[in-house]
Amino acid sequence: MFDIIVSPSSPHQTLHSGIGTVYTQDGRVGSCGTSHDDSAFVVALGNDWMHHRYQASECGRQIQVTNKGSRHHVGGEGNTITVTVQDTCASCDAGHVDFSHAAWDALTDGSPPGQVDLEWTWL
Repeated sequence: MFDIIVSPSSPHQTLHSGIGTVYTQDGRVGSCGTSHDDSAFVVALGNDWMHHRYQASECGRQIQVTNKGSRHHVGGEGNTITVTVQDTCASCDAGHVDFSHAAWDALTDGSPPGQVDLEWTWL
């Protein structure tokens, strides 16, 4: 599910809605050419954003994400965090954001891995 909503208070700010999940970094080098451990506030976006390219132009950009709740017993509804794009999630569609463990914990109040509904925007 991928929706684009134009915020009436700021017509130039586009909100994207979708889902969030968590993935393990373990210090591996991602598609942006950098390595991060699980304590980094980083995310992976799907190829709709990363364009199947190594070191895509989206690498290093930040997004602001808000937890919109979950039907999967994931907490943290209403939490908002800022994260940096540092990898590609090959199995993610345009509305799917894959979070490092630290970012997931901040977004979900430390919930176990699962799925959360979210809205996000580029900063």
